Amino acid sequence: MKEPVIIDVRNAPEFEKGHAEGSINIPFPEMEKRLGEIKKIKEPIIVVCGGGTRNGKAHDLLKQHGIESTAGGSWKKYQTGTK
Repeated sequence: MKEPVIIDVRNAPEFEKGHAEGSINIPFPEMEKRLGEIKKIKEPIIVVCGGGTRNGKAHDLLKQHGIESTAGGSWKKYQTGTK
């Protein structure tokens, strides 16, 4: 099984304060205009945020565009280190 790609949908300042190692920051307001980039990801996608609300919205947006993902809740569940 392929390692999943974690997309963190928090804004850049939140992401810079801490994030799951190897995660990609695509803030929720930018997701729709970056769908082409997201569609190129071949690995399973997990969307995360800070408290658990935005990842669900991001998951729903991706689903509407035929992109499979998992709403992963808080990024801290996937934290193995921070940058």
